[in-house]
Amino acid sequence: MGNEELCDFVRSRLEVTDDPEKVCNEIVDTCLHKGSQDNMLSPEAAKKEAGLGKYVECRVEEIIKNFNKNSNGAQ
Repeated sequence: MGNEELCDFVRSRLEVTDDPEKVCNEIVDTCLHKGSQDNMLSPEAAKKEAGLGKYVECRVEEIIKNFNKNSNGAQ
């Protein structure tokens, strides 16, 4: 959704409701419905998500190493 389309969308929703939270939720819902996923995270949330991805990757590698180590010792 481009800037002008977003402004029109917000303007039309504010004619129906004065609840900014509801309007924001409708923006996110509309963008998701259109298939958009970019620019929907705050920089802080994106950083946390990236950190979580790195943590999960390291943890999976650790589990696999431990599994292989235990499997080799059991033979």
